[in-house]
Amino acid sequence: MYAKGKEAVTLVLSASTRERNYWHALEARPALWRSGKLCRHGHFLVRNNTNKRSNQGFACSEYTSPSGVDAELSEAKIGSEYILHWAAWLAVLIDFDFTNMPIYHSMSDRTQPAKHFSFNVFDSYVGNERTTTELAFERDHAKLREAVFAVIHNNRIDDTMEQLYRRVENVNDDSMIVKLYETLKSVFTLYADELTWILKMLLSVGTPIAKKCIFLCMDQQLPLINSNFLQLWDLAVVLFRNTIIMHGSVQPRILKSLLDLIRQERCGASIEKGLLRSVVRMYSDLNLYHSHFEEPFIRQSRLFYDEEGKTLSQKMTISDYLIHVNRRIDEEEERIKMFLAGLTRAPLMSVLNSELISKRLSFLLSSLSSLILEHKFKELHLLYYLLSRVDNGVSNLRTEFKSIVMRVGCDIVDNPENSVEKDREMIQRLLEWKDTLTDSIREGFSDDSSFSRTVQDAFEDFINRRQNKPAECLAKYLDNQLRSSNRAQSEYEFDRLVDKILVIFRCIDGKDVFRAFYSSQLARRLLLGRSASVDAEKAVLSRLKQECGINYTRKMELMFQDIQLSLELSRGFRAHQTEVYAIDFTVNVLAPASWPEMPTLAANYPSEMLAIREDFEKFYVARHRGRRLTYIPSFGTCVVRAQFPSCTKELQVSEIQALVLLQFNGPADEPVSYTSIAEATGIEKSHLDRALLSFAASKTQRVLISLPLTSELTEKNQFYFNKKFTHHLTRIRFNQLQLKESAKEQKATENRIFADRVNHIDCCIVRIMKSRKTLDHNSLISETFQLLKFPLTQTDVKKRIEFLIGKDYLRRDPANSAIYHYVA
Repeated sequence: MYAKGKEAVTLVLSASTRERNYWHALEARPALWRSGKLCRHGHFLVRNNTNKRSNQGFACSEYTSPSGVDAELSEAKIGSEYILHWAAWLAVLIDFDFTNMPIYHSMSDRTQPAKHFSFNVFDSYVGNERTTTELAFERDHAKLREAVFAVIHNNRIDDTMEQLYRRVENVNDDSMIVKLYETLKSVFTLYADELTWILKMLLSVGTPIAKKCIFLCMDQQLPLINSNFLQLWDLAVVLFRNTIIMHGSVQPRILKSLLDLIRQERCGASIEKGLLRSVVRMYSDLNLYHSHFEEPFIRQSRLFYDEEGKTLSQKMTISDYLIHVNRRIDEEEERIKMFLAGLTRAPLMSVLNSELISKRLSFLLSSLSSLILEHKFKELHLLYYLLSRVDNGVSNLRTEFKSIVMRVGCDIVDNPENSVEKDREMIQRLLEWKDTLTDSIREGFSDDSSFSRTVQDAFEDFINRRQNKPAECLAKYLDNQLRSSNRAQSEYEFDRLVDKILVIFRCIDGKDVFRAFYSSQLARRLLLGRSASVDAEKAVLSRLKQECGINYTRKMELMFQDIQLSLELSRGFRAHQTEVYAIDFTVNVLAPASWPEMPTLAANYPSEMLAIREDFEKFYVARHRGRRLTYIPSFGTCVVRAQFPSCTKELQVSEIQALVLLQFNGPADEPVSYTSIAEATGIEKSHLDRALLSFAASKTQRVLISLPLTSELTEKNQFYFNKKFTHHLTRIRFNQLQLKESAKEQKATENRIFADRVNHIDCCIVRIMKSRKTLDHNSLISETFQLLKFPLTQTDVKKRIEFLIGKDYLRRDPANSAIYHYVA
């Protein structure tokens, strides 16, 4: 670089023959350069001065920067010829210095005379002598410049990459390195200014890679020379970003095209994913991804999915909508893996969760009941997965789930009409509902323990809203499963059933009610021989003992001991008999403390039966002095042999039924009146009516014929022995009535439950006052409620407090009647 006065600095470089030919080609086509878009910004006057060798070169009378070519060029259709000559012009222009070049920023600046500057050919310049190093640098500089233009325009390079690398390596002077760097910077700048076609612009991002490989040696020395110099790759990226991508007419079009492509793909269209991936990666390399792409992309995604969520939630079923949302999530995950940055995942998934799930929460939860009741566990699992992606989604799902459990459970338990059939089906429906909920939690909610606790809380709530009845029904349901006539399932299936029953049992507060009714039913099964398996009975007692403690089942275990002792006692009595009776007699001796209260019935027995009873009493008293036997016929059974004209049958009946049948040992054609039966047996009317109807009202087991046949028997009823009776069984059961609990017996059981509860309340109050000595009324009631597990009211506790005051266990404070003192 040589100074010519203070106004101009002339950069003297060599001009190759090829470059001069380009200039002549441009001079020969002035119309091309003066026409089209380019002439609107400036024009060039080119002439060839060949007068003197010392002045050989080119003079330019006026110049405007190509960077002025902006939006109009980006929209113009540029021909290949124009691109070729434009590139040729750049190839020559890069060799010269532009510091003295006039730059016009407006049309008003052109009123000033244009400043002329000249470019003199280096090899004919008359000046200072050049050194060998400078000459070598000029040769290498020219070769490197040609190679750079060849790389830019995808032309063939004469030298190899190693030769070019060696040429750069030979540049060891700092000033030469700076000069070479400035040349490359000018090339990059001019090349970036002319890349106005969007597709060509995008494909040009990788061009600096080849240059970086060639100029690697120079790249490494630049930071040592001047820390402000950017390395070639960074320089190319900065120029590309600032000149092209951030151009006012380019950036909006690129962004709009990107967003349109993504929207088309979301709508199901096929797009060029490679191009999309390249452009997005370019944004990332230029550090424009988050500031210029991610925010508009997220904004467009929010609008798209908001509109889609509103439309599809009104058109689709819940199953289709869940599948669609899950597919959208998978598509966006795949889109992130293919061409989006990983950091975009969080905001994009937040948009999906918000627009398709959170805002449609009411729609999603409205169909939860149908998914559970119809056993659509796959869709239920998908719903749980989607709601787990949003804040409070699972919590809202759990709340709705509990309301469904409560609604269905209350419908099963509540019985305002007092329907016997509904109460009979209550436990079976509860078990089925519990199985459905268990399957829903396991398969639909990923076995979430919080949902299991929700089910437990809900069952405890709705079951105990109806006091005592669920416990009674559960005891009767278990009794029905343990009877011999209903044991069709295997041992494994029965164990599973007991497990399910115990789940319901744990939810019941009134476990004393269950024990009372279960004890009563157990006594019937043992005394009537209707238990399917002693092992099954003892297994159930063992499970109840684990749940409630040894005292809960102690009396029931003593029942089995009494039955076993009675069998041994009966064998001893038969061995002790001196004469053979016409009746085979077996007796059960029961301890009153272990067995539930049983009704006593008065009846007139035949002399043969009375004689056996008297003999047994003598036998028993002789062995157990000081004990007294009370005969209870209500659970006694008999096997009566009946001779019919066509066959002989054995009728298994109760003692009361047997006494009734004995009245028909007379002539078969003679009727027996209701009055005569009542007088001969001495049985209470209610029990007598039940016995007679069991023989006369059954369609398949009609041993007696009643005239007239009515459900209400009176003294006018006449009964005949049915000579046409037939049955496929030899032994026929008629004593099912003994298994059914009458209203009177149920009332007695309830009274026994209340009496037991009264004792528990008294013991609890005394225990509290004994430890506290003095306590106010409200505190005493509160602590009593905390200790007692069965349902009770404040009125029940107040009555027992008054009872204990009357028995001198407590006394009121003279100054304050709401305070009680314990009386030692």
